[in-house]
Formats: sequence, structure tokens, C-alpha cells
Amino acid sequence: SEGVVIEAGLDNRKGIYGTLLIKNGTLESGMYVVAGNAYAPVRILEDFQGKAIKTATFSSPVRVIGWDKLPVVGSSFISFRDKKIAETKAKENEINIKEDNKKSQTIKSEIKDESLNIISIPFIIKADAIGSLEGISHELKKIKNEKIVIKILSLGIGNINEGDVKTAQSNPNIIILSFNTKPDAKAKSILERTPSIRVESFEVIYNLVEFVKNHVTSKIPKEYIEEIKGIAKILAVFSKAKDKQILGGKVQQGSLVVGGDIKILRRDAEIGRGKIKELQQQKVKASEVREGYEFGTLIESKIEIALGDKIQCFQIVEKK
Repeated sequence: SEGVVIEAGLDNRKGIYGTLLIKNGTLESGMYVVAGNAYAPVRILEDFQGKAIKTATFSSPVRVIGWDKLPVVGSSFISFRDKKIAETKAKENEINIKEDNKKSQTIKSEIKDESLNIISIPFIIKADAIGSLEGISHELKKIKNEKIVIKILSLGIGNINEGDVKTAQSNPNIIILSFNTKPDAKAKSILERTPSIRVESFEVIYNLVEFVKNHVTSKIPKEYIEEIKGIAKILAVFSKAKDKQILGGKVQQGSLVVGGDIKILRRDAEIGRGKIKELQQQKVKASEVREGYEFGTLIESKIEIALGDKIQCFQIVEKK
């Protein structure tokens, strides 16, 4: 048989477990399963209600207990009847994983620093049936953003259990998404004592997916740019006291506004920055002076502005 690992964890009494969704064939007690470099003899086989079973077939979610290491959620598994073949396959996968990791590290070292600022948003998903789980997984894969990665820590069928809430307890960013399920008694007790654990419950897949979309959107880092509002040329320098200068000039493009930030340009190269504290047009105070008009201004800057310099008024706006 073969399929995919949909949940994995550590049972304090029984050991490492992996919940498997069988996509092809039959899994029987006495067989051996391999998922990546993780290996387990099928001695303890349970259905989604925790009852011991001997065999499981297509579309059945089953729990195998006794893995040598934690299988990766989302990885494919395959079963074998021969122990040696299974062990050999796990070792081959171990070698391949190490080689892939080396390649990955090489690639990462070549990526620019800004490309590494990716935010990972972790979720635990519990649903009432395998069909629901597959539908949710399918829709979530459609949500893509270059700065956000949706990380599914585990997919499971049945009620929210103690393991789910303890995992969420370890990281305040983890959200448990519940689809037509409820916390069991132990999980409910922990949730009542730990209000910081976030559980979101849904009865419609669309609503669950919309919640994730909105949550992802809220976490996207905002980017800001400098938007040029106007450019003016300095035609007169009247006085300078400490970091305040009284100047005269003419707006060549756009407009200048009181309170606006400025770049000081000399031969089109930025030499410093400052702020427009006051503006006058025809010796009358103004909040804005537009293109084509002359003005007087009080500018605050540590840089001494000279005749012929230009000032570029700008504002910081969110990039869309």
C-alpha cells in the first residue's frame, strides 16, 4: 500500500505515531512502512477512533505506532512485507535527504538576504472526515504569497486532542482550525486554562479558507516608498541660524507643503534631508505652494543649503 502521512507526533505511553491516509492498496499488521527516512514495523495499527485493527484499505486514515523517528507530515509512505527491503529503502531515503539538504544549503547561500525574510504561519487542522480534510488541503494550496508560507503542522481526523493543544501551546502563532469537530475532554481542560491558545471553528470549508486568506493578508509585511510631491529650485538664501534656514525659490514641479520632508539636491545628487517648517507665497503664509510659483520658506536641516540647490518634497506612502 501507499499514501501520505497526515499527522505525526509522540504518544508518551506508546511512542512515536504517524497517521497515514491510504491512497492505494491494503495495509496489514505485520508489514513495514517507510515515509522518507522514517521506518516502522506495523505492530500497532489503529483506526481514527483509536481502536486496534488488523487491516486498512483505500481512503482509510490509520495510525501506526512505533516509528524509529518522526515521519514528516505531507510525505509519502509505502509499505513492504519484507523487513530488510523496508530498512534498505529507509536508508536510501536518508542518503537522498542529506544530499538534498546540502543542495538546499548551497542554494540558500546564494539567495539575497531580502529574499530570506519569509514569514511562516503555522496551522493545525482537524476535520470530521477524510473528504473534508482533502477539500481543505486542496483549497489551502491555492493560497500563495511570495512573503508568506502556510505551514501545516498536522492534519487529523476527529476531535481536537491533548497533543494538538500542547503543540499549539508551544508557539503563540499556531492556530488550530477545527472543521465540524470539538475539543475532547483533555483538550478542553487545557484550553480553559490557557486562553492564549487560538482555536477557530468552522462548518463551511469556504469560511475556513477565507479566514486563512484574511489572516495571511494581515501578516504580509507592509512596504513603504518615497513618493515625490514636488521639486523646487533655491533662488535666494536669506539667513541661517543653527539648523534653521530662510530661503527663497520657485516650484518647478508638483508642489511644496508645510510639514513635508525634503531631500536636498546639489547637481542632482542628494546631500542631505530636512523638513519644511513654514511657507510664504507673495509674503502671505501658505500651507502649499504649487508649480510655477515663487515662495519663501523656513527649512529645518543640518545641511547648509546653497544658491542653486534643489529641494525635493516627498512623503512616505505604503506600497500597493
